[in-house]
Amino acid sequence: GIRIMSRSFLRSPRKSCNKLKEEHPEAFGKVKVRTLRDYAVKRLNFRSRSARKKPLLTATHIQKRLDFARQYKNWSKEQWRKIMWSDESNFEINYETRKKVRRPPYSKASGSIVGDPYQLKYLQKTVKHPAKLMVWAAFTGEAGRGSIYFLKHNKTLKAAEYLEMILKEKLQDTMDIHGATHFVQDGASVHTAKIVTNWLNANNIQYFNWPPQSPDLNPIENMWYHMKRSLENYDTRNLTKLEAAIKELWCRDMSLSVFMDYANTMPDRIKEVLQRKGGHTHY
Repeated sequence: GIRIMSRSFLRSPRKSCNKLKEEHPEAFGKVKVRTLRDYAVKRLNFRSRSARKKPLLTATHIQKRLDFARQYKNWSKEQWRKIMWSDESNFEINYETRKKVRRPPYSKASGSIVGDPYQLKYLQKTVKHPAKLMVWAAFTGEAGRGSIYFLKHNKTLKAAEYLEMILKEKLQDTMDIHGATHFVQDGASVHTAKIVTNWLNANNIQYFNWPPQSPDLNPIENMWYHMKRSLENYDTRNLTKLEAAIKELWCRDMSLSVFMDYANTMPDRIKEVLQRKGGHTHY
């Protein structure tokens, strides 16, 4: 029975113990579902876990990821550190600087409100549509932080603004200062617009044909995560405070070693894509 259970869960990890019992009455017909759950955990160490969230990959996406990994599998950390990584991300205002609270144990049966998690002071206040700030930023592992650009509130980035205000105003000089050899942007329509690619080509800026659905290959995604976690220690209750906090974090708290560490992960990311035959990495 244990062997059947193991094979079944390895083939179909989303299968419930109820379903397992239905499919194998000869092995588990007389066994309670609770007992099956105990077997899964205690005998097989197959615990129920939350599935990791990743973008859906089609066969075409997988092939493009594989092609990319094969093309750059021999690149060194030194080469990846000379890449100018760029991306946009949305930051939300936060009415509370910390999301964790300390409170005593609560017992509803006691009739006391001491420790009641629904007291106002213990709640994380949310709003339906929090104000957001879109930010573009770039860095290299070799020289650290590059330029940063803030879009106006409630504006979406258009190709013309991307070209005029970011690429022309910020990218070229930043790449020269950093000694960057290549530029990375994902396949968003703003980035692949003809006016953008024409300008990059005309100015001899080398850029990657980035594989679609592949944020796990771009270390800037880890940078965004790090920044958003760090902002929990800042006052970001309105857009003015949020922008000031991001600027302070970017200019003061992001050290060169952080950016270098991000870029240095690239050989391992490439290796994982090859090992997983184009599938998702753990990044």
